[in-house]
Amino acid sequence: MSRFSAKNSIFAPIQSIYTPLSRYSSPIRVRHGRVFLILNMLVKSKGIVLNRRKYSDTSLIVKVFTRQCGVISFIVKNAFSKNSRFSQAHFAPMNLLELTFHHKNNTSLQYIKELSFYRHYENIPFDLAKNTILLFYNELLYRLLFDYGADERLYDFIEHELIGLDACEKPRPDTHIIFMATLARELGFLPNNNLSELTPYFAVDDGCFTSFPHSKEEGLDREASRYLSAILTAVSEGGTQNDNATPPKAIRNNVLDILVIYFEHHNEQLHGLHSVEMFRKLSEMIN
Repeated sequence: MSRFSAKNSIFAPIQSIYTPLSRYSSPIRVRHGRVFLILNMLVKSKGIVLNRRKYSDTSLIVKVFTRQCGVISFIVKNAFSKNSRFSQAHFAPMNLLELTFHHKNNTSLQYIKELSFYRHYENIPFDLAKNTILLFYNELLYRLLFDYGADERLYDFIEHELIGLDACEKPRPDTHIIFMATLARELGFLPNNNLSELTPYFAVDDGCFTSFPHSKEEGLDREASRYLSAILTAVSEGGTQNDNATPPKAIRNNVLDILVIYFEHHNEQLHGLHSVEMFRKLSEMIN
C-alpha cells in the first residue's frame, strides 16, 4: 500500500475546499510552484446590461451586472449571424435579463449558455424623457460598476429604479438627481446632511455643508444647498421629496453638476460624463 495519502499531502488544505465543489469538475493546477483551484460553476442569475462592444467581425463582448456574481464580461460568438442563438436586441444597454452561464475563475471572458428577457420595458423605448434618463443611468452605472463585485442589495435597488422609471406615468424633473443621491447612499458615500443656519452652503470637497460660500465648481449657494439637503433627508428616510418642492431647472442643473463632481471624487472613472449635457435639454422636455 502506498504511503502517500491526501491527508498528509500538500493538497490537503485545498482538498477540503475542493471536495464540495467536485460536481463542477474543477481541476487543481500547479504553476511555478503555486497551487490554483480552477472553478467552473454553472450560474443562473438576473442581470442588467451595462455595455456591449464589437470584439471582431463576428463577436461581441457584453458587460453585465449580475445579481449573483457582480459585473461579468461575456463573449458572444457569431453575434451578427442570422443563426445566432441570441438576438442582438438582448444586449441593448440597461436591458433586464435572466442568464445561465459557466463562471470560470481563470478567465476574464465567460460564455452564456441560456438567455432570456427577465422583463421588457413597455414605455421607455417610446418616451423621449425616460429614454434620456435611462441613457444617463447607463453611463453613470457603467463607469461606477466597471469591475464591481456581487452586491444583491445594490442590484435590487437598480432594478427597482429601472422598473419604476418604466412604469411611472411621468418622471419627476429631478428623477436623475434623486437616483444619484440614493445610489451614493447604497455605495456608502452619501454626503453629510448637516445643513443649519451656521452651515448653509454645500461644499463638494468636504462632502458636507459649511459656513462659507464656494465657487460654482466647488459648491452650492443657499437655495441650491437647501434643495440638496431636502433630497438627502428624503433619501436617508427612504422616501422621495414632495413634488411641490422641485426648484427651477437652473438650480437642478447646478445640483446635478455638483453631484457629478462629488461622484468623481469617489470614482475617477466618472470623469467627463457625456450624458450630463443631455439634461440641459431634458429639463425642458419633462417640465
